Amino acid sequence: MVIDDEELYRELLDFGYVVAEVEEKDDTQAEQSVTSAMDYGVLIADDTPLMLDTLENHLKAIGFIRILRANDGEIAMAKVGRYRPEVVFLDIDMPRRNGLEALEILREEFPDLFICMLSAHSSLDNVRTALSKGASGFLVKPYQRTRLEHILNQFLSTQNTALETD
Repeated sequence: MVIDDEELYRELLDFGYVVAEVEEKDDTQAEQSVTSAMDYGVLIADDTPLMLDTLENHLKAIGFIRILRANDGEIAMAKVGRYRPEVVFLDIDMPRRNGLEALEILREEFPDLFICMLSAHSSLDNVRTALSKGASGFLVKPYQRTRLEHILNQFLSTQNTALETD
């Protein structure tokens, strides 16, 4: 199969729907119980290209490599349904469907999904509303990278705890 759309190809490759080349797996790697950032998929949804680029670059620097992008809430929800990333960053103010509406729908369909809301409007009402609708975290734009790392460490900690109880 030939895929002409490079962005679609990257998404399919990152999420295991296509294989670039066959690799032999090392048995010691398969036995590792501690997971790393590269094992998880992330979707970032924001209508500002600069914010998408910045967040993607920071996620890559931390170790995440499976990163999807969406510029509105409808596309974000479709990509979550299609690729099932483990972490989602949703801007509150987006076209077609805002982040809070997307949060409610995603929380119903994927209760274990780690969803962090993004907003330049960090009013107490925005934070409370997001958390009451099931947000796992809240990141105020412009954010500090240490805050992003803290939120991602929370996510990784919950994942490693879940693996230990299995």
